[in-house]
Amino acid sequence: MANPTFSVVLPDIHQGPAYIWYNVACPKNPNRLLVDSSGNPVTPADAWAATTAYNVGDEIVDTNGNVERAIAAGMSGSAQPTWPAATGAHTTDGSVLWANRGAPVSLGSAEGPSRFEAKAKLEEIQIDQETAPVDVVMTAEDATLDFTLKESSLGKISKFLGHGTYSSGTDTGLPAGAQAYEEITVGGLVEIPTASVAITSPRRGFASPGKFFVACLYNAYGSAALDLSFTRTKESVYKVTFKGLAVLARPAGDRVCQFYRQT
Repeated sequence: MANPTFSVVLPDIHQGPAYIWYNVACPKNPNRLLVDSSGNPVTPADAWAATTAYNVGDEIVDTNGNVERAIAAGMSGSAQPTWPAATGAHTTDGSVLWANRGAPVSLGSAEGPSRFEAKAKLEEIQIDQETAPVDVVMTAEDATLDFTLKESSLGKISKFLGHGTYSSGTDTGLPAGAQAYEEITVGGLVEIPTASVAITSPRRGFASPGKFFVACLYNAYGSAALDLSFTRTKESVYKVTFKGLAVLARPAGDRVCQFYRQT
């Protein structure tokens, strides 16, 4: 049977190209991803609270402006801990363990159309002695964001290259004035990066205040191969596909993605 699919191609019905954000603060049900009049994600109201029960997957924004995600459930302490600035660092807070997810990262504007797609997999239920199905059940859901970016920093590329590790430094063996470098090493036992990913696209006819189409994957990983072409005639572009994972801490029906349009 045909599975229902919701698909939006930007900017076919919008004013400009989609703008891509990585590691945005994941909105809580039933809240939406908040954006300002320019379409930039803003810090949600969820700040740290004393002696509060937190579940795995809960997120707050710390005093450094970084997103902290609970990776062990428990009760927060009576006083706010000292938050580390380093992305990936862990903080023990009462019986809660937080992981620093860092601040939102702008990946820039997409080149050409971007696509947000959400679909459900439906299975028909048959019973004996009946030729037609008597019911239908959803067995899976899937959501993706597809877009194309121009060649940029390797730090940004590493956000969706799941099997690579990013680093930067200085190599005195390189020519003077060109000794700083950045690199991605591929392979080995690496943690696949996952984060909330969002696209915003301005609506036509709304300059002040701006109104936007917004799509967000709550927990996503880069699922496309990196294909960089080196040419003399134009900048390199590469295709990016983020695929959403279910966040089990959210209620059924609101675990993978959200999409809305400001009216």
